[in-house]
Amino acid sequence: MADRSTGVVADVLPVAAFKISNPIAEFILMKTDDASCHVVRSLLPPCRPVQGRRCRIRRAASHAANAASTLRDCAGNRKSLSTIRKHNGSRKENHVAHIRFSFILPWVVVLLLATPAAATERQGWYAGADIGIALPETLKTRSSDSDVISNCDQWLDTKTINGMVLPFPPNSSECQERDVNWTNSFHLGNGLLAGLNFGYAWRGVRVEFEYLHREHSGEKSGGVQDPSALGYKSVEFVEASEIISDVRADHFFGNLYYDFHGPFPKVIPYVGMGAGVTKTSMELSGKYLRNPSREFFTNLASDKDGPKNPDLAGTDTLYDDDLSDVLFGYQFMAGIDYALTDHLFVGVKARYADVGGNFSRRNAYDRLRSHGSTVCPPQNAPAGCPTGARNDINYRLETDALSFWGVSLNLKYFFQ
Repeated sequence: MADRSTGVVADVLPVAAFKISNPIAEFILMKTDDASCHVVRSLLPPCRPVQGRRCRIRRAASHAANAASTLRDCAGNRKSLSTIRKHNGSRKENHVAHIRFSFILPWVVVLLLATPAAATERQGWYAGADIGIALPETLKTRSSDSDVISNCDQWLDTKTINGMVLPFPPNSSECQERDVNWTNSFHLGNGLLAGLNFGYAWRGVRVEFEYLHREHSGEKSGGVQDPSALGYKSVEFVEASEIISDVRADHFFGNLYYDFHGPFPKVIPYVGMGAGVTKTSMELSGKYLRNPSREFFTNLASDKDGPKNPDLAGTDTLYDDDLSDVLFGYQFMAGIDYALTDHLFVGVKARYADVGGNFSRRNAYDRLRSHGSTVCPPQNAPAGCPTGARNDINYRLETDALSFWGVSLNLKYFFQ
């Protein structure tokens, strides 16, 4: 009896002495007799033997108890993780279950590296906040209008140049609308990024609602990026500039995260993605100033629709508008958190967000060739002038996707 007990103790103690920092449930099935099972139970938390000389021992380690290893809950499951030793004869006194430490150790190491540590298991409801910087990508714009040539501008006084009477009659073939298109690009400048979030964590998966706000100062372009896009009009301007400023975006995202756990219990890397809507607003202004020389317009060559009415000299086209739109957006995130306590985490997060679709707006000019944004004046319009919407001249702005990179510090507090 003493030899048998000694053999069991010699086999079990190396396993019981192994420290595991994560909670690991291990099932060990031993073939032994009732007496040996009683010896094991005297060393470990109580376990009841299984009929047929089998005793299953479940070992669980608790990080909260300073990573002390315990073995418990031996009832129930008859499935064997390993066959320790075949029964050699009936009730031989030297028959003892041998638990080979060399077999258990690799599994313990794998589970230790792959299983979340108890101190970093984030479960339940949480709230958080982000503060950081947003780095927008270059904003490209496309603008257009449907205007008539300036020699059809019925606001200008009548002039005769080289036998040609200007402006042309509004219903003449020369006064059909022509589409004019131009492009530009803007560096909006790095800006504030701030947000609040609220979510729920369960087994490494987090579902979150996030509100995110960002601001950018904008930029004044040095000129139309492609002046040739203005066609025959390009030679008329001494300044053609646009300004986008006071860019603001309010994002409302639904996010899904997955937390990774490794050998460092307090360090939690994660990845995530989200989708939602974004309300974007910006201020757009433009200035197109024509050459102040009257002789310049009277001497324009015919391939530039010249000569032109000298009253165009020094006129300008201006627009200034607050634009806003609601667009669909998505984002990808990656970050790393550090556990200050069991409830409070601090971390850093990087993200890429793209507000899909085109931001667009159509509006009237504030001033078109130094007068109203119409072909004909509202009073004393000559015969043949278009009426209603056909008389209006509007500009249209479209942008590429409003994308940005973001880096932020964040705090999270878990309520459980």
